[in-house]
Amino acid sequence: YIIMLRQRVLTAAVVLPSLLILVIFSSHLVWATLTIILISICAKEWCSISGLTEFKKNYFIVSLVLANVVVLLCLNMPQFYHSSRETLENIVFFITLISVVLIILAIYFRWYIKSKIILASTGWILLFNLWLSILELQRDPFFFLAVLGIVFVSDTAAYFTGKKFGKSSLAPQISPNKTWEGVLGAYVGTTIFVSIFVYLLQPEIRDALLLYLYTGLIVALCVFGDLFVSLLKRLGDLKDSGNLLPGHGGLLDRVDSMILALPFAFLIVSGIGA
Repeated sequence: YIIMLRQRVLTAAVVLPSLLILVIFSSHLVWATLTIILISICAKEWCSISGLTEFKKNYFIVSLVLANVVVLLCLNMPQFYHSSRETLENIVFFITLISVVLIILAIYFRWYIKSKIILASTGWILLFNLWLSILELQRDPFFFLAVLGIVFVSDTAAYFTGKKFGKSSLAPQISPNKTWEGVLGAYVGTTIFVSIFVYLLQPEIRDALLLYLYTGLIVALCVFGDLFVSLLKRLGDLKDSGNLLPGHGGLLDRVDSMILALPFAFLIVSGIGA
């Protein structure tokens, strides 16, 4: 446990400052290129979970990258930007809405999806939706960093609280190590984190209450995303999606909690459903 914890801390010490610099200072094109590479890695790991053949893995990854490139080209053409942006927002809205409902049902009823095509299609849609959200959130870097802060604090608080106080299993047949105490720790940790912003920014009461409400929803979506990927890994008899990040597992193991949370954050900043 101590060795793994040391690896997690060292990895975080390298990744988090790098992410901070990239979000704030990189151009939109550089950010888009980097995120396409990262989503491709997640796609490869998803293929491993789905048990796809090498040919189907390549098709999965190439088709996802091509879809990302097409979107990027449309968003960078002034004559198409506004219509493309509106279409993008609608795509994210409908994919996120449907995904939240289906993922909650999948977790609650423990749907063991055995069809490789359904697993792969689900991953393709979720990763495409995640990439769209990450791409556009970077246009408002400080809002994006605040949301990432909520996600990271949620994950970290849940991990340590669960390790120290965890007794009541959250979903024993999906992920035995996740506990209700960990979820409570995530809510306490993110409430403290957001309270710092409320204290510094001094928003109106209505805005402060909305901030706490949105934070609570983001934490819930983090939990659902994490549990859903855990369900899929259990299907594939895998502990981690990969081994790219020492102490953390694969890249997908780090972004699973963002699969629903970041699209929701994008919808907040876009004003959809507000």
